[in-house]
Amino acid sequence: MPESLNSATVTRKNQLHQPQPWIWLVELDVTTSGGALTGLRVCSGNADVTVSGLLYRAYPIALGVERRDVNGQLPQLELTVGNATRDIIAVLEAGNVLDRAMKIKAIFSDDTANVVDFGRFSVISARVSNATATLELGAYLTRDATIPARHWMRGRCPYLYASQECAFNRAAALAWSGLAAFNAAHAGFSASTCDLTLDGSNGCTVHGQLESSMGLYQSHPRRYGGTPSIPRGPARV
Repeated sequence: MPESLNSATVTRKNQLHQPQPWIWLVELDVTTSGGALTGLRVCSGNADVTVSGLLYRAYPIALGVERRDVNGQLPQLELTVGNATRDIIAVLEAGNVLDRAMKIKAIFSDDTANVVDFGRFSVISARVSNATATLELGAYLTRDATIPARHWMRGRCPYLYASQECAFNRAAALAWSGLAAFNAAHAGFSASTCDLTLDGSNGCTVHGQLESSMGLYQSHPRRYGGTPSIPRGPARV
């Protein structure tokens, strides 16, 4: 399990008798007709539940036992979904199941605040009958992950503008009385945004010039997160 359980949840799960059942929460990444990626959310039980502001629709689902072997293979699960209404067939035919990411969580029916996260899986295969559809879930595919997590680039800063890493005081800049004159003297500049370049018209260097004009400590372009020392080349940015 990717995260530890709090003491209240551990106490409840260890009780011999529990009047309130566990409810499985399943979220599948699907693509809408407009091409946007959204979450298809269903839950076990007889009633819809709302967790962290997200609505999970009650649907006949059952989760099998996690399977591992003695060689330490990655876990696999089977999710069985009711097929009486043929809803799952429509999702399968739309190409919205196989190779899609699925998140699995669990809660007690009377406690939606404490969520147990069982992790993120990929749908490996599907078997369909008149009554049910069985989805085989495997570990999230490594080819879907960004490796490395941070890309080192010559001409682009990876930091979110005005974040803790960037450290630019956007609020002070927008409130500065001389901002209009500074904008007039620097075409293409806007203190509201940054183009994440080093020397662009709205890049790190000109933001540092604004800091100097405001009488603040000039932390830019020292805070630039890109790596200008990377040699130029056809495959580098």
